Amino acid sequence: MDAASYLGLERLGEGRFDVRLGPQLVTPGDFLYGGCGLSLCVEALEQATGAPLRWASCQFVSYAELGDRLELEVTIAAAGRRVTQARVTASCDGREVFAAMGALGEGSFSTPGLLAPPDVPAPLDCAPRRSDAELGDSLFSRLESRQAVGRGWDGLDGSPGGTRIATWLRLPEITTSSAAVLAIFSDHVAGGITQVTGQQMTSRSLDNTLRTCAHPPTEWVLVDVGIEACVDGFVQGQAHLWSEDGRLLGTASQTQTARPRPEGDLPPMWGGRRTTTEDGSPG
Repeated sequence: MDAASYLGLERLGEGRFDVRLGPQLVTPGDFLYGGCGLSLCVEALEQATGAPLRWASCQFVSYAELGDRLELEVTIAAAGRRVTQARVTASCDGREVFAAMGALGEGSFSTPGLLAPPDVPAPLDCAPRRSDAELGDSLFSRLESRQAVGRGWDGLDGSPGGTRIATWLRLPEITTSSAAVLAIFSDHVAGGITQVTGQQMTSRSLDNTLRTCAHPPTEWVLVDVGIEACVDGFVQGQAHLWSEDGRLLGTASQTQTARPRPEGDLPPMWGGRRTTTEDGSPG
């Protein structure tokens, strides 16, 4: 299937969409996965404008859960000859969940191959990346993950590590490459903090930004993450996304809150107890 079918996004009219959150969009804790939220924004923007995405940045202000119905509304801010700029907001029962801005369009000038791909083993030559949590019926039970650089969940021994982690990802249910697929994978920037600290962390994404380059056919996507800063409980990182044949598909960046996970506790995204901040968003 394509990304729109996987997401379950339905077009209601001019710039209006809705989606019922199924298990393919949520974490094992039944919360909307941030990358799927950005993916919904990307798909809505592309359908509303009829143009390919070049850049989108999503801000998460609240949460949504399995079974919730999200309403998405796209507003065109400016439509030029080559570039369209637009906004999309997603709400649940009148409560804003996330919002994104994006730029879409096509041109005629290209200079590919400016950045060399990383030297990493092929996907099937890398060990599967295991999680320490029950995956249940969720995005993660559908997502295949293989560790190319860095430690997997079973290698977290509490010792500090490097700032880089690279993971091959694929969703076997989706057979076409698109910006919406890259958006799902882009949220893996957040996982890089476990490589730095060597311990499991409780974290929450504040934003997710994707810039796309190309969409050649590729079964696996390499998400090559570099963590740049961790100060006062806020983590910043970015990633390059590569095809199996070494073509740059796009770049991603993210900001998240993070803290060491208390022993025996599961963070909300994995199914532990839900906590909220003063503004009502998940803690």
